[in-house]
Amino acid sequence: MTFLPIVDRELRVRARLKSTYRFRIVGALLAIGIVVFLLITSPAFSNPGRVGKTMFTVLAWLVFPYCLFEGTRNTADCLSEEKRGGTLGLLFLTDLKPYDVVLGKLVATSLNSFYGFLAVLPPLAVPLLLGGVTAGEFWRLTIVLAVTLFFSLTAGMFTSSVSYHERRAWGGTVGIIGFCAVMLPLFNANNFGYHLWLFHFSPTVAFFQVREATYLANPGEFWLCVSSLFGLSWIFLLAAGFILPRTWQDSATFTPDKAPEWFERLVGRFTKGGEKQRTTELLAINPVLWLAGRNSRQYFFLWVIVVAAGVSGVAGWAFTRGDASATLGILIGGVVLNYIIVAWVASQACSFFPEARASGAMEQMLSTPLKVKTILDGYTMALKKQFLGPAAFLLGAEALILTCQVLLLASSGSQGVAATGITIVGGVMALLFILDLTAAAYYGMWMGLSSRTTSKAMTKTTLYVLVLPLICVPCCYFLWPIVGIVKNLIFINYAQDQMRRYFRVYVTERFSSGTEFGSWSPLPPPPKPSHPLPPVIRPS
Repeated sequence: MTFLPIVDRELRVRARLKSTYRFRIVGALLAIGIVVFLLITSPAFSNPGRVGKTMFTVLAWLVFPYCLFEGTRNTADCLSEEKRGGTLGLLFLTDLKPYDVVLGKLVATSLNSFYGFLAVLPPLAVPLLLGGVTAGEFWRLTIVLAVTLFFSLTAGMFTSSVSYHERRAWGGTVGIIGFCAVMLPLFNANNFGYHLWLFHFSPTVAFFQVREATYLANPGEFWLCVSSLFGLSWIFLLAAGFILPRTWQDSATFTPDKAPEWFERLVGRFTKGGEKQRTTELLAINPVLWLAGRNSRQYFFLWVIVVAAGVSGVAGWAFTRGDASATLGILIGGVVLNYIIVAWVASQACSFFPEARASGAMEQMLSTPLKVKTILDGYTMALKKQFLGPAAFLLGAEALILTCQVLLLASSGSQGVAATGITIVGGVMALLFILDLTAAAYYGMWMGLSSRTTSKAMTKTTLYVLVLPLICVPCCYFLWPIVGIVKNLIFINYAQDQMRRYFRVYVTERFSSGTEFGSWSPLPPPPKPSHPLPPVIRPS
C-alpha cells in the first residue's frame, strides 16, 4: 500500500488543475506589481536603503495577514464538510488511518496557499539588492511567515475536526487565530511585571522580532516564539488526527442557538409581544423573513458587543475630557469595529443560500408560488432586522463623540478649521459605513448564490468589498472616499441585477454539469454535446 495514499492522490490531482498554476502566478504578479510601484514612486533612488526598507516592510505587512488567515479560508471547513456529506465514515471503513485522512485533507486544501507563499519570496528578496535590509531579516521573516501559515492551517484542521457546522468551524478558527495573534500581543504589551510562556504562542510577537535591532537585543526570544508556535501547530495536527475518528458520527440535526430568555423578554417589552407572536407576524410579512429573521444567540452577541463598545467609547471620551490622542484612539477603534460588523454582515449574507441549497429548502421555496423578488426581499429584510439596530446604535455613539469633540473645539475659538474637518471626515466615514453594509449584504447574497460553498463566497465578498479598496489608501488616499462610494454603488447594482435576472438559473442549473465557473459569469456554460459511438456496421 502506498504511504499516505490520499496525499499522493491529491498531489497528482492538484498538479493537473489550472488553478494551481494560476494562483501562484497571480500571487507573484501582485508582489511584483507592488515592487514596481514602489520603485516608480521613489524619488529617483535618492536613498536606495530607505526604499528597500520601505518595500520590505510593505510586503511583509501584506503577506503576514495572508499567512495568518489562510486557515480560515481553506481548512476550517474541510473535515466538517466531509461529516455533513456523510463521506468521512466511508473513509474509515477502509484501511486508511486517521493521519492519512488529516494529512490528505491538509495537502488538498493548503497546497495553493503554500504555492502562493513561495511565489512571493523572490519579490520579497528584492530589497536585499537595494540595501537597508539584511539577509538575516529576510530569512527570519521567511521562517515566521512559513510557521504562521502552518499554524493557521493546522488551527483550521483542529476546529474542523471537532465541529460539524461550517459557521461554528469558522468561528472557532477565527477565535484561536485572533486570540494568539491579537489578544496575546496586547497582554504582552502591558507591563504586568511578569512574562508568561503563553506570550510565545503568538505569531505577531515573532513577527515584530524580525528586525535586526530587536533580534540582536534578545535572539533567544525570537527562536523561542518560533519553536513554541511550531510546536503548537503540531499539537493541533495531532489532536485533529486523534479526535476525528471519535467525532465523525455527529448527528446532522441542527437546532439554531436561541438568545437567552432574559434577552427575549427584554425584546418582548420593546416590541409588546412574545417570541411566538413575533415569529407569526414575520411569517405574515414574508415567509423567508420568518425562516431567516428569528432571533439567535448571534443576534444577542452582536448587541452585547455594540452596546459595550458604544458605552465604553462615550465613557472614555468623558473621562479623558476630550483629549485629542484619546479621542483619536476611540474613533480608530470605532472604525475597526465598523469593518468587523461589515464582515459579519458579509458572513451572514453569504451563508443563507448555500445552506438552503444543501438542506433542500431552496428547491422547496422555488416549488411554491413565491416569486424571486419575494425571496430576495425576505432575506434582505432579515439582514436589516438583525443588523440595522446595532449599526444604528454604533453610529449614534460615534456621532455623539464626534459632536462633543466638535463642540469642544469650536468653544475654544481657535480650532474652527479642525472642527469643520472633523465634521466632514465623520460624515464621509458614516456614509461609507452605510454603503459598505449595503454592498456586503447584496454582494454577499450574490456570491452565496453563485459559489459552491460559503467559504468561497465569504472570501470573494471580503476580498472585493473590503480588502481591495483599501489598497488605494497608500496610493491615492485623497481619492479613497470617492473610490469607496463608487465601488459600493457598483457592487450593489451589479448584485441586484444578477440576482434578479439569473436567480432560478443558478439555483436549478448551477452545479448540474459538476464543474464550477466564475461568479462573474452571467449564465452557466452550456453542456458539451455528447459524441455518439460509431455504428458497428458501416452503411454501404
